[in-house]
Amino acid sequence: MWGYTRGMNIRLARPPTARSAPRFAEDVASWVRVRFALDLDYSVESLVMVDALLETMRQERVPIDAKVGETLWCLGCYVGEVFVRNANAEWTDREQLPPVVACGETRINPIGKVVKRVALDDRGDLATFYAQYIAS
Repeated sequence: MWGYTRGMNIRLARPPTARSAPRFAEDVASWVRVRFALDLDYSVESLVMVDALLETMRQERVPIDAKVGETLWCLGCYVGEVFVRNANAEWTDREQLPPVVACGETRINPIGKVVKRVALDDRGDLATFYAQYIAS
């Protein structure tokens, strides 16, 4: 198992790399489809559904244990894949975790955004997060 210990300790099924990020996104999209009957289709509009899930977790003050941390990681990868598929971006590794999305010269940390949304009470929605980088 792969661990991510910067701020939380989680176990991941595969290495936490740019190469594996799309698989994490697929995993969580499948899980959300089964668990909540929501179809995450990688559209920009689907970020509203992800945001609703994160807002529920934030409001319920879900404790960030290993399982929740893994879910947040995967949801962050899903958000990153929305950038990749809609904004001509690409995943890239860096020295420290997590991998980021490169959109031109801009580096975007969708995994960090998702974690902050729940763990640090960040109320900034994902559609605005997406739009602020696409507009620049």
